[in-house]
Amino acid sequence: MDSIRRGDPTAFKQLLRESPKTARGQGPGGSTPLMYAALYGDALSVGLLLDQGADSNARNDAGAKNQRAPTPSDNPLTVCGSGRNTTNPG
Repeated sequence: MDSIRRGDPTAFKQLLRESPKTARGQGPGGSTPLMYAALYGDALSVGLLLDQGADSNARNDAGAKNQRAPTPSDNPLTVCGSGRNTTNPG
């Protein structure tokens, strides 16, 4: 998961080649590599993990599911949850 945090896709690809089970593993607190990739907004790693069989419905020990960072193309109403259009308030 360090390679995901560091933004090192080469190291992450190598890790998955050497240990494909990593995609379905869990770390401290039950967090999965897919959770880390989504948290850090690493779309490439998310795709690689899903291709290797990562469970997109997995939950950690606290019951949290996979989340991802918002992107510019996301609907701002969904991202902020305010019910207001934050990009065009007029």
